Amino acid sequence: MTYRSFCSPTKLLDLLIERFEIPLPEEATDLDTKKDPLMMKAVKVFKSYYLSPIQLRVVNVLRHWVDFHYYDFQRDQELLTRLHTFITSVKGKKMQKWVAALNRALDKKRDEIPSATKPVFTKKPLPVEWWLTQKPEEFNLLSLHPKDIARQLTLIMAENFHAIHPSELVDASWMKEKKKEMASPNLLKHTRFETMVFYVF
Repeated sequence: MTYRSFCSPTKLLDLLIERFEIPLPEEATDLDTKKDPLMMKAVKVFKSYYLSPIQLRVVNVLRHWVDFHYYDFQRDQELLTRLHTFITSVKGKKMQKWVAALNRALDKKRDEIPSATKPVFTKKPLPVEWWLTQKPEEFNLLSLHPKDIARQLTLIMAENFHAIHPSELVDASWMKEKKKEMASPNLLKHTRFETMVFYVF
């Protein structure tokens, strides 16, 4: 989550893909060395003890990212497409199990209700309290009971607060003019609403 203080989600994904795609040593790709049994054994050791563990760690990082910070992919369709392209390009029997698990995690997250839309309150709301009138033609803001206005404002503020992701608080990005709208949209929405309520009431 804290990577945002030094790079963007797209840059991080590119770096992870670059780390995953480690090329074989030049000697191993040479036609003459492919006939050499010692070189073939060295390549096998390289793949088993160096290449595979690194690739597995990269897939684990991606899985963790999808499981706990899927909102990055929800916000940026290009990032999600890039991840799908990478997943489909992965070859090798050893990796297929882990890639399949990553695909399942992506499908599960895509089908989930976003946390911001989940109901915060489970109890049935209290009936509206009227202060002066119930007639629609005589209705204005002062017609409602102050307790009911406060209740509705609290519900809106709670919903706005619940929508804020932890990543929006990293590196005080909401204070940086150039990137605050992209980095902290829910936090800005919450603070703007609170400011408006403060000035109106």
